[in-house]
Amino acid sequence: MKSLASRKSFLSQVCLLVLLSQVVPGQGARNNWEAVQRTKPGSKLEIKTKAGQKLQGRLESVTADSLSLAVQKGQNIELRREEIARIRRKSTGQTIGAAALGGGLGLAGGYGIGYGVGEATKADGPTEYGGAILGAAAGAVAGALIGSRGQLIYEAP
Repeated sequence: MKSLASRKSFLSQVCLLVLLSQVVPGQGARNNWEAVQRTKPGSKLEIKTKAGQKLQGRLESVTADSLSLAVQKGQNIELRREEIARIRRKSTGQTIGAAALGGGLGLAGGYGIGYGVGEATKADGPTEYGGAILGAAAGAVAGALIGSRGQLIYEAP
């Protein structure tokens, strides 16, 4: 049976690895229209206008002053740059990645909490596995919700 010190060391290393591997999305997105121009046509975008309207669709084209968004089949909307407050790129892969990260963190945290509860209560059986399962589920749901917001690629000043 593994010692408590080796379990703590393993969990610490996993958490440190996960935290150090993260890239903060949206850095430099403020007033960076070049990032919008580099976005591939067909990318799914969520746009909030300065008037408060929210639009979702696929990017058709971008110029230095505007973008065209396909909101429905055959219906495009042209938006001028000065009308746009914020643009987020939506991606299923990003949502899945955030769910996996959240699930992994929840698994590690739940295992540690379950182990601590089992030790404190002198439980007959292993309590860490139930904690790990609940933690993984809760972490995956939280990660998916966070990841579904999309990556901020532009925000007007």
